[in-house]
Amino acid sequence: MRAQLGGERSGEQLDGLTVGDLVTVEPHDYCTRCTYCRLGQEHLCDSKRGYGVKLDGGMTERMVVPARIAYRLPDATPPWIGALTEPLACCLHGMDQLNPRSGLPILIFGAGPAGAMMVALAKARGLAPVVVLDPRADRREAALRMGADVALDPASLDEAAALTDGLGFPRVIDAVGSGRILESAITVSSRGGRILVFGVARPDDEARVRPNDIFARELTLVGDQPIHAPPRRADAANPGPGPPASGLLRPGPATGGP
Repeated sequence: MRAQLGGERSGEQLDGLTVGDLVTVEPHDYCTRCTYCRLGQEHLCDSKRGYGVKLDGGMTERMVVPARIAYRLPDATPPWIGALTEPLACCLHGMDQLNPRSGLPILIFGAGPAGAMMVALAKARGLAPVVVLDPRADRREAALRMGADVALDPASLDEAAALTDGLGFPRVIDAVGSGRILESAITVSSRGGRILVFGVARPDDEARVRPNDIFARELTLVGDQPIHAPPRRADAANPGPGPPASGLLRPGPATGGP
């Protein structure tokens, strides 16, 4: 059985809303009965099925989803912004996992779409300087447009570390997904540093880690299942009285918007 592709999406929902309302959709269906679902951790459900993977996705002409995974977007939201609220919600959840503190420096490996969103969120949370490593010049330029203070080639890792006066980075994000990058992240982390493994590595990828290094420096490694952020989907779409987090995705070359 083949499923129609389409993960990130926005569209119309009829149940409880006005016809024509724009909604963004959490792209997974959950069992709602397992321990994780009952704890509000649906993203850890063993029985989850992804739209565009095991279920028909947003590239179908029409699709029906449970009302509980559809979130109304503010009026006048461009549909392309609506489609980006899912990865943005994942980044918001990842930033929660990272536990950022204003004024601390942060190093982000990778400036693809998710890495660029992490840059904007780090800047919004007051982290400084925001340093990015990416081998592509165009992505480094995009990171600077999204708010990075410094964007370097990964070969300049030592130069990046020098920006902390030898202390290392208290917060580090692997937005690529690589055992090699995780090893580098541990190397450049400060004592008491917190490392977020956000990028999706190959299942067979490995990293060589010295347990004593984590023990002696009190490092914390945290993951982020980058497919769902329980309360953060709504925050990305519309957090209430303040502007939606999707406002960080300002139109322009950095986001690919019009």
